[in-house]
Amino acid sequence: MLRLIKAEFYKLFKNKTFKVLIAFIMVLAIAAAGLMFLDSSEGFIGDNDGAPEQQNGPAQIPSAAEEREPAIKPGESGIQFESSVPERPTGKETFQGAFGGGLLEIFFVVLTAALVVGEYAAQTIKNILAYGNKREHYYLAKFIALCCGMVIITGLMAAVPTLAVTLKYGWGAPFSFGEAAWVLKIFFSKTIVGAVILSIVMLIATLSRHYGATVALGIVLFTVSPSFLGFFVGKYAWFDKLYKLTPLYNWPVITAVGAADSHILTAVKVSILSLIILLGMGVLLFKKQDVA
Repeated sequence: MLRLIKAEFYKLFKNKTFKVLIAFIMVLAIAAAGLMFLDSSEGFIGDNDGAPEQQNGPAQIPSAAEEREPAIKPGESGIQFESSVPERPTGKETFQGAFGGGLLEIFFVVLTAALVVGEYAAQTIKNILAYGNKREHYYLAKFIALCCGMVIITGLMAAVPTLAVTLKYGWGAPFSFGEAAWVLKIFFSKTIVGAVILSIVMLIATLSRHYGATVALGIVLFTVSPSFLGFFVGKYAWFDKLYKLTPLYNWPVITAVGAADSHILTAVKVSILSLIILLGMGVLLFKKQDVA
């Protein structure tokens, strides 16, 4: 098993698609940091051009229901930075918005398709299994390597703009042990939900064995379908319960405005259970396949 994991790590770091994705992520992350600086400059100029607005009456206090439910817009895609003071974004706010929605999922889909379907296309799986390696070990080793790639991609996307904004405007609060624990909690939770996304795409790739079909189905599932499903959110109680069991909800809820520890913990619990089921299904399917 350990030898298989090392071999899959080697394939990951030698894979051209992974290298291209890393390069693209770096460009995108730097552009996101630049966009934050541009928005802050425009916000500063705009505030100085006009007279300060007068607030009439007391500030609106959100209701208890609004405080309990995190602000999630199904189908919202791209990197969404929200700053309480537009001319001075903080590193903490940047970190919270850097994960985006429907963007990193595309990278996960492309990476999974390249590594999983690539093995079918190269017809190397049968040779690997011929050395006495168990099919379940091969499948899990592939999954672990994909998780490593996912962590690198997610980490770069979050770290680059966060570090740039933090160096210029600060973190937004004294960076104590509690703040460091919060960062690790958010990143760990995102990693768990990201692993569920990988396991779903792995299952699709194992079923289709086709790169184009895997990418198309993955993109439709994680970037297009949320826009349509959003029409039903909040209208049917049974649908909301089912929707909250999917990574379509659990991925954005972790960094959503108003998300409490209970929301994050529930997302992690649901994701761990989903991960066990999906990996079990993938292993059973792969064990019954006739591979070349």
